[in-house]
Amino acid sequence: DTRKLTCILYLNPDYEPDDGGEIRLYLDGGKKKEGKTMKEKTDKEDLDILDLTPVGGRLLAFWSDEIPHE
Repeated sequence: DTRKLTCILYLNPDYEPDDGGEIRLYLDGGKKKEGKTMKEKTDKEDLDILDLTPVGGRLLAFWSDEIPHE
């Protein structure tokens, strides 16, 4: 996979929570667990979860090769 930077601009002004469509990011919050860096961690249970709703006007940009997401 050659993707490096992901940018998403949500253009749905009438978003309602029941619409779904959240993106989940797995972040380490600067913690090192057992001396591992973010790239060395393979178990998502070691990471903090951040769920973001696709609210209209929200711009999301992150390094997709460094931050696990779904």
